[in-house]
Amino acid sequence: MPYSDEVRMRYGSLSLVIVNKKSWKIPHDYRRFGLDEYAAPDELVQTIDDQMNQVLIYKDNQVMRNRWGLDDGRLKSQKEAGRRFILTGSRVGQIEFRALRKLRYHTRRNKIKEYMPAELFS
Repeated sequence: MPYSDEVRMRYGSLSLVIVNKKSWKIPHDYRRFGLDEYAAPDELVQTIDDQMNQVLIYKDNQVMRNRWGLDDGRLKSQKEAGRRFILTGSRVGQIEFRALRKLRYHTRRNKIKEYMPAELFS
């Protein structure tokens, strides 16, 4: 399945947040942190999809996909993402925090990290 550049950038941003184990708080302004400049290769996109499908329950998976714009390439605020599922913004934040904690488990994080260029970590 071919991915648009915008969707690949969303996956790139998510992969950087998953691999950066020291940052639990997700920045609101992704462009300021340079996260939008990294477009994930298709292999990394597929790895993240597989990890999300295996690890997260259906609702968490759908909330993460909607919040991060993995389907449409448009990053949404917690409040915007919550409207689709009739959730408050704070509940979306809790779900996102829990999902990232599961995805950041060291073996999953290492699977994602092996597809990423080394210069992103220096």
